[in-house]
Amino acid sequence: MASRQWGVDGRCPDRSHDNHRSTFDSRPSTIHPQPTTRRGFTLIEVLVALALTVVLLSAVYASINVSYQLSTAGREQMEQAQLVRALFRTIESDIRSVVFVIQEDATQTDEAAAEEDVEVVIEKASPDEAFANESSGVFGDSQSLVLHISRPSRIVGQTTDSPTSHSDLAAVNYFLAVRGASGLAGQVAQAAYDGSLLDAPRAGTVTGLTRLEGDRLLVQHASETGDLETLSTHARILAPEVVSLNFAYWNGLEWTDSWDTIVEGQPPSAIAITLGIVTAEQDIDGVGAKSFSDHIRTTSRVNDVLPKTYRHVVTLPNAQPFAGELVQ
Repeated sequence: MASRQWGVDGRCPDRSHDNHRSTFDSRPSTIHPQPTTRRGFTLIEVLVALALTVVLLSAVYASINVSYQLSTAGREQMEQAQLVRALFRTIESDIRSVVFVIQEDATQTDEAAAEEDVEVVIEKASPDEAFANESSGVFGDSQSLVLHISRPSRIVGQTTDSPTSHSDLAAVNYFLAVRGASGLAGQVAQAAYDGSLLDAPRAGTVTGLTRLEGDRLLVQHASETGDLETLSTHARILAPEVVSLNFAYWNGLEWTDSWDTIVEGQPPSAIAITLGIVTAEQDIDGVGAKSFSDHIRTTSRVNDVLPKTYRHVVTLPNAQPFAGELVQ
């Protein structure tokens, strides 16, 4: 039996088995992967996922809608409160500027008539007539208020060479402009609808709270000539959001719906002002407008939105204490 010779490194010089291994390794090896089955979503799982997605989106939309409504309601309340304060401040400033002068001739005439036991009937003037008369004091009813005021104009650097063209005495009238009404209320409302007083026409009849101020001589001349168009040019719509207006007059004992300074002999002790405000923004067709110039206030559709009422009482500084007969 032949002996094998080993090399120095301890390896057998006989490579027959190595050749066999290399021959075996040189053959290509093929690996057959095991087939795997991929499992998809069932119809029920897809429907459940869609339902959960819809619920989630609905919850997100509801939260955003509630947040928007709350922020909008808060903003409207703040704007409405600011508007009401500004209106009451303007009316109060005019009321506190009322001028009242006791006519001595009228007083003597009343005394002489009382001595002769002659019954004298004095008719109350309407607000339009009181606005044009050269009288002083407060005139009005539940829907209109006329004030004869004195408010010195503030002119800086005035000299004797440049006399003022504006008188300190003026007549101020507060009323609601209503389309189709007679007198100044209808004329101002029509001018507002035509676009001369407002940026956008109104879909209904009520146009808003109007303030008309004019010099007494100019007002008297326009009233005598029947030029209501000239008077309407001096009118200014303070708040189209006002849909209702009411005045009440305190005589020292009770509230009355009308007042005539000439008949009563003095201005009222206080005047109560009640405003009805609606701030829903719509255009003529009832659809929300995009631009600010297209926005108008729904002032005549009080049957759709109930107005929110505000009441303010203003005392007159020149009013006399009540001296009527005591009721036993």
